[in-house]
Amino acid sequence: MHKYGFIINKLDGRSLFRLLMGRIFSINYYYVVKLNLNSPRQKRIKRDPPGDLSIMNSDDLSSIKNTIEFLGADDKREILARIIFYESGFRNCYVVKVDGNIVYLQWLIYPSENDIIKKYYKNIFHPLNNKTVIIENVFTYPKFRGIGYLPYFSQKLLDIVHKQGYRTAVGYIKNDKIISLNEFYQMGFKATKLLRERKLFGSIHRNL
Repeated sequence: MHKYGFIINKLDGRSLFRLLMGRIFSINYYYVVKLNLNSPRQKRIKRDPPGDLSIMNSDDLSSIKNTIEFLGADDKREILARIIFYESGFRNCYVVKVDGNIVYLQWLIYPSENDIIKKYYKNIFHPLNNKTVIIENVFTYPKFRGIGYLPYFSQKLLDIVHKQGYRTAVGYIKNDKIISLNEFYQMGFKATKLLRERKLFGSIHRNL
């Protein structure tokens, strides 16, 4: 089924209306935040929230799709956006499972995926040089929010790319996501630019 048909089937009338109106026209702002991976981290998270980190596979994707009907309207839209993101070609998605259930997901985007950026996201992300990665699209399931998944597992992913030889990590965080911004700042990220994002009749453009 076409990806937009899948969305229509999963959203109720009110959620679908809000999604469509947001695609017709909206203005949002995003901070570009950067971290020098060779610098000492300002904050190491000592608290270890439950769960095991692994790369997402096709069974995990099916499991995520099966959770949609149990989510609230806003979380439905968030998870559907991430499913489309994965199916566009960004496959370096990491999931955290507790008792076999996915509770958290987050992406790493590598320079080798610049062709996907160019094809689908050239107005959203800067292309990557060979020593830079993007850390993106975190989602924590509602029951597991507020217990430290974002800072702890973000640092796990940053450790992975640092060991792989990358020097810089970049994130794009919406300006009203105060908790995420604070967590990234505490990990040592610094805001380098504020982007204006315009959605108009389905197209998305940021002033990169």
